[in-house]
Amino acid sequence: MVRTSGRTEERFGLPFALALRLMADQPAVVLHGQLDVVALLDEHHALVLDFQLAAAPPKAGHAEALRLGVLRRAAQTLLPEGVKVEVGAIYLRDRKGQATLPEPIGAMQLDAEVRLVAQEVQAARREARWPGVEVNRCRAAGCGYLYRCYPDQVAAK
Repeated sequence: MVRTSGRTEERFGLPFALALRLMADQPAVVLHGQLDVVALLDEHHALVLDFQLAAAPPKAGHAEALRLGVLRRAAQTLLPEGVKVEVGAIYLRDRKGQATLPEPIGAMQLDAEVRLVAQEVQAARREARWPGVEVNRCRAAGCGYLYRCYPDQVAAK
């Protein structure tokens, strides 16, 4: 869906498959996702908003900046070259309607960290283990996805 309001062009629900070649001797890592809203504000600036059904974490941490960095990279591949992309998250459970806009992660650091995460995921699949996050840490974070990771803990509550 594309909607134009004045000079702003908005796109909603744009799926992406972002191939990142992180190591020369291995196949690319492909990240799949969706850009919830992409607003091309003018020919030089775009805003990407990611809607989360959860509550905002107490502080937008590094993991949040990393996740939004991947969305920024995906948007940059879909937009004309030279467009500056700003990315933020809106947490719907907070009902504030304000975007969290963390400081962007540099391209080289983003690649290095995505490489590490991809290697961890590959090892977990190979070894049939997925440690997850400890349930009390999830509760303390108040992310809103406890029901997904620990359904038995939510029912026992």
